[in-house]
Amino acid sequence: MIFLIFVFLLDAFCSVSAKGENKTAVIGDEVILPCSVEEFMPLEVMEWSRAGTHPEYVLIFKNQSSDVDIPVQRYEGRVELMDKKKGNMSLVLKNVTAEDGGTYKCYVMRETGRRKRANLEAVNTVYLNVHPRPPPENKHTQREEGENRDGGNKDEEETLGNSRGHVASIVAAFVAMAVIVSVMVDAAIRWKKIKNYRHSPQDEKETPQIA
Repeated sequence: MIFLIFVFLLDAFCSVSAKGENKTAVIGDEVILPCSVEEFMPLEVMEWSRAGTHPEYVLIFKNQSSDVDIPVQRYEGRVELMDKKKGNMSLVLKNVTAEDGGTYKCYVMRETGRRKRANLEAVNTVYLNVHPRPPPENKHTQREEGENRDGGNKDEEETLGNSRGHVASIVAAFVAMAVIVSVMVDAAIRWKKIKNYRHSPQDEKETPQIA
């Protein structure tokens, strides 16, 4: 069982090593392509290259001169090594362009005195995917959206205010009608009392009769 687990982990590790690493960058940003060569120190030559139909030498470092050579002009001023003194040969790629996407490989040559290409050893492979920068938000559009939201709120407030006004008008009309009806009823009752008082039997008895 332990042996099977060990074989599985070894297979996974070899698969990852064979596939390399994936990196993603946005146009205009900076990206770091990793390459650590401490185990190869001291080294004689180290280089970064970009694979393709026409392979490019991105950066070449020679230990004797301690300087870097950038053969392709479009990389000048945009590439550098992270920390060559400590063996961190990660490639710093600045101001990424759409053309920078592709497969990058890090090679080293130990100090053996031989300078043939066959002596270069591949340390790492990095697949760089470059994405376009998302468009900036349009302030004019944001302002219009804000105005639309504000306008919608104002319309809702006006509609609500109109509805409340109608309700208040209806209530006031009912109150006025109730007052009018109450006054009319009260007047009718008073008139009836006065009329009954004028025609009461007591008044007829007290009226003197002429002989």
